[in-house]
Amino acid sequence: MKELVDMIDRQMKQRTAGALAGNTCVLGTITSNGVKLDDFKHAIDDPMYADWTVKLEVPQAARTVITASPVKSDPKGNDMDDGSTLYSSLTRIDFHGEGGVGEALKVHIDLKSELKSGDRVLVVPINGGQDCVILCKVVT
Repeated sequence: MKELVDMIDRQMKQRTAGALAGNTCVLGTITSNGVKLDDFKHAIDDPMYADWTVKLEVPQAARTVITASPVKSDPKGNDMDDGSTLYSSLTRIDFHGEGGVGEALKVHIDLKSELKSGDRVLVVPINGGQDCVILCKVVT
């Protein structure tokens, strides 16, 4: 029985390793025509890019301020108070999106147009390494 369990365990490990082979992410550098992977000597022309559309929830923003009127400044742009400025009591200003408080916005992230030659990227090879998908820019 132990031999059977060991054999099944080995086969599961081999199949798991085979399924994951070639699907590890690698670092690369954007070139003028595509991407050069760190672990492959040739540049890959016309790579694919991840396309992200996300739902962004914007919380209500508010600020508490004191307003001043009139606001005067000197020729250098520095605020001046010559005694004629009147100040309000503490006032809260709320900022809302077009749809109101806590609006969820649909946002498209256009990765391809933001990358430039020399940028470092995270890439996943697909189709046995024949193609690749650029997932994101990598920064330090």
